[in-house]
Amino acid sequence: MNTIAIRKAEAKDSAALCRLLQQLFALERDFTYNSSIQEKGIAMLLQSENAIALVAEESETRKLVAMCTIQEYVSTAQGSKAGIIEDVVVSSEYRGHGIGSELMKELVKIAKEKNYSRLQLAVDNNNTKAQHFYKKHGWNQTNLSAWFLTSP
Repeated sequence: MNTIAIRKAEAKDSAALCRLLQQLFALERDFTYNSSIQEKGIAMLLQSENAIALVAEESETRKLVAMCTIQEYVSTAQGSKAGIIEDVVVSSEYRGHGIGSELMKELVKIAKEKNYSRLQLAVDNNNTKAQHFYKKHGWNQTNLSAWFLTSP
């Protein structure tokens, strides 16, 4: 495998980010991939001052093989800034090579630089591989469950 570089995503990466989201949503029962909606979401995310999208890029081919996002919010429980991590996905043919681990290290580095008091994320209940991955990286499951209200 070629060298992988982690960098911030740019607008030119939008189509590749959407392809990665399509792979992620195939694993998650709560979401259905819709290219126009995901394109809109990626554009909003890349323009947000309170969000960062990271990509893993294969150096030789310039192919984007993984992505993740972190967004800032205020935690009243912590009385400080915190981060929500979403869209962690490594393209299926590149899994098992440590790319996801490198992305997680970079997210933690960003959180420390921004003085976040905590990070949180949601994992599909049936995605045991992702659950194992997060546990391996020191994450703990809480007593909370994610709930959604669509189109309030």
